[in-house]
Amino acid sequence: MSTAQPEYGVDESRLIRGEHGVIAEPDDMRVTRAVVVGILSMLIFGVSAVWAYYVMVAEENTILPEGAFPTPAVITQRQYEVGIVNQWQFEEDVRALRLTAERQQSLRSAGWVDRQRQLVHLPIQDAMQQVIQEQQAAQPGGTQPQGGTPQAPGQEQK
Repeated sequence: MSTAQPEYGVDESRLIRGEHGVIAEPDDMRVTRAVVVGILSMLIFGVSAVWAYYVMVAEENTILPEGAFPTPAVITQRQYEVGIVNQWQFEEDVRALRLTAERQQSLRSAGWVDRQRQLVHLPIQDAMQQVIQEQQAAQPGGTQPQGGTPQAPGQEQK
């Protein structure tokens, strides 16, 4: 009786037959060979990465013998927008704070909105006092409305 190897290359004499009828090959992986192949692969990768870096530096020196071009002014000067793209980080952008402060200041002060139309803005407290005075003057006899003049919190009525 000859032990001929089948077409697919498995030596049937090495197969393990279990009690349950399953046939399996033994687990005899050559660990040393796998480790050597892995180490050689990493070594080849490292050497080729260093070689590629030196090739890149040599090409760069050939193309730009005086060194890199200076940084454009668009990058060195702080422009808020380039095209339609906002270039500042939120922490650096103080435009909204400035605008809010300007608007708060205009609410607390008097000034012209439009001189030609003679339109002014007043502080809110002054505007409320003016409305009260106009209402008092419009009433017959100039008397105070029932309940007296409204007072701001913390002020005593006269």
